[in-house]
Amino acid sequence: MIRMSVLPFMLMLSFLCMPAGQAKAFSLLPLKPLSYSSSAPQDYYEDAEGKTGKALKQALHDAIDDHTQLTYSQVWDALKTTDEDPANPNNVLLLYSGDSRSKNESGGSTGDWNREHVWAKSHGEFGTSKGPGTDLHHIRPSDVQVNSARGNLDFDEGGAEYRDAPGNYYDGDSWEPNSRVKGDVARMIFYMDVRYEGDDGYPNLGNERQDEQRL
Repeated sequence: MIRMSVLPFMLMLSFLCMPAGQAKAFSLLPLKPLSYSSSAPQDYYEDAEGKTGKALKQALHDAIDDHTQLTYSQVWDALKTTDEDPANPNNVLLLYSGDSRSKNESGGSTGDWNREHVWAKSHGEFGTSKGPGTDLHHIRPSDVQVNSARGNLDFDEGGAEYRDAPGNYYDGDSWEPNSRVKGDVARMIFYMDVRYEGDDGYPNLGNERQDEQRL
């Protein structure tokens, strides 16, 4: 699966965003090598080694800021590969509900799946042009109605369970994703914050104050 190629980056992000008191403990854990498919060269993250805080974030940003870009229409076919159901190659797995649905049932009607921007477009004003609006690292298949219910709600805990996607909760200003995908959602948000910093014509999706508090 294409998404598996970002695992080393996600591990670094987890370390970057971890409270200082826990970072040392994390470095002592006997991590076992993970088996995954990746086309990244062995020295891809070489410039990030040994760095922490802002320097680490900048090194990661520099490493990932030239990814292959797609048009918004190309995202449809890409999702059929990145989110293919391992148990049924004719289907994709939907992010929040976990349902397996035919690849052909994509569109905007009830019962279809569409393209969910985990980092809501309105939280960066980036639309669907190339860049954050078509970046597969945060776009996932979602049931049309579930996608509409999540809208641009921030991720948080609590609320009423959403009946069409059990395990997901929402209220007037927040959406809590199913525990099955909370880690995925968090890593996508981490990625977007690091990738888009306003230095290449795309919007800065983070801000310095938040960075200072996190680092």
